[in-house]
Amino acid sequence: MIDVEILIPIDKKFINSSYYNFKQTLRLINCVKFSHRGTPLNFQNAVNEVQRYILDNKLTPISSLYTVIIEETERLEKPDDFHADIYVSINPNII
Repeated sequence: MIDVEILIPIDKKFINSSYYNFKQTLRLINCVKFSHRGTPLNFQNAVNEVQRYILDNKLTPISSLYTVIIEETERLEKPDDFHADIYVSINPNII
């Protein structure tokens, strides 16, 4: 069993159900951000780079990895039009 949360932007508020919850605000603070432009086939490489950066810099993630699709590619002849940003909140404490 996998615990996955999928956030979908919508333009109307709705009543929560047993399957869906409405979140008024999504706020991430103190994030590592990485932008990926290019074919979606290489997106996993971007995720790996973010994870490597966090490990190399001994950072402590405190959120899941969030992906924001800026521009989807809908044309097969232009796969490099894909643009997505990756965010991971990092613990600001230094102990």
